[in-house]
Amino acid sequence: MREIKFRAWNCESKTMGESFTLQTAIGSRSVQGVVTDGVVYMQFTGLKDTNGAEIYEGDIVKHGVDSWPVFYEGGAVCLKKNVWFSDNESEKFVIIGNIYENPELLEVK
Repeated sequence: MREIKFRAWNCESKTMGESFTLQTAIGSRSVQGVVTDGVVYMQFTGLKDTNGAEIYEGDIVKHGVDSWPVFYEGGAVCLKKNVWFSDNESEKFVIIGNIYENPELLEVK
């Protein structure tokens, strides 16, 4: 069973927070575990890239010359509409950024 973890992007300060578990968020009475305006939460996919880094939704991954943002669709981890990937495929990708800190990586050239 995969660990349920999140990280949060603060839209106002434009900073990415450290990852935290659902249990930490539920057990915390501070703002960290509460949904607030201006914060986007991204869930850990349970997958790791070539370098062993945890892949979260919103990350941008690269394989060869192609790169894609990671998101959930119908409960599955996707790279683009109707393209899913699994545990053994994730090791072929490397995280090159995320959609909040590196939107330029998604620009079509």
